[in-house]
Amino acid sequence: MKQGRFYLAAAILLLASGCEKEDGENTDDSKWTHPLTTTLHRTDPGGEQSTYVITYTYDAKDRLTGTRNSRDGVTETTTSDYVYDGKTVTYTEKTWAGETLWNSQKFKRTYLDDALEKVLEERITDKDDHIIQRICNEYDQQERLVHSLEYSRGNSKVSETKYTYDGKLVICDKYWLKNTGEVSAVSKYIITYSDDELTKLLIHGCLAAEETAERPWDWVRHYSYDYRGRLNGITYEAEGKLVWETRNYVYGNKSLTCENREVHYGTDIITISETTYKH
Repeated sequence: MKQGRFYLAAAILLLASGCEKEDGENTDDSKWTHPLTTTLHRTDPGGEQSTYVITYTYDAKDRLTGTRNSRDGVTETTTSDYVYDGKTVTYTEKTWAGETLWNSQKFKRTYLDDALEKVLEERITDKDDHIIQRICNEYDQQERLVHSLEYSRGNSKVSETKYTYDGKLVICDKYWLKNTGEVSAVSKYIITYSDDELTKLLIHGCLAAEETAERPWDWVRHYSYDYRGRLNGITYEAEGKLVWETRNYVYGNKSLTCENREVHYGTDIITISETTYKH
């Protein structure tokens, strides 16, 4: 069940905003920004099959107001309800038939802009409003993200990320911190785009601790696009060019189908999602 919830959450992140700019999709066609339903068919390595259905609701301003997720047409696994207040969005995620249990979480995001695209602060709390995670972002004069701090359980720093921009290249230096504030680990992420606006992602990779000609990456994702500039594939490689995961997208009139194939100890986990859109 935990694996199912993980894939369900991943699908929401990927599809709730029309394949998310982070995953490379950036089109002016608004029909890819308002999903109505997503149906996921998942096949585990042992052959077990599960079906998840996500439904989305909107207000008169086309803002997402809620999601309802069910498994195998019977169990409602997760619900989320969104409340908008200026540049602040709050939503509560409830699990297990909508009941507010220990693992329910409240998310509160404060944005820099009216379009609600640039997050200044994000707080995640439990049902008793105790902070689980807090992320604070800073932007430059061009409104580009340049610095991010992550806190856990109040004011305990977990990580710090610094962003450097060089044309179509973004370098993210992430420092994992101990409770004492000392650096415990460092990760360097390299993100390459095909356009100056940094909307169409081509490569996203994490450099290995000791870079070599044979293995320059810890992991890397490659993105491909169709003739209309729409995202049509992602390949995720790790451990010396071993392909861990592939995604392929097929666009219909008001629908999008994604096949996600993940290698799991030599056996594939396949998830096929079919999403219909409002516009």
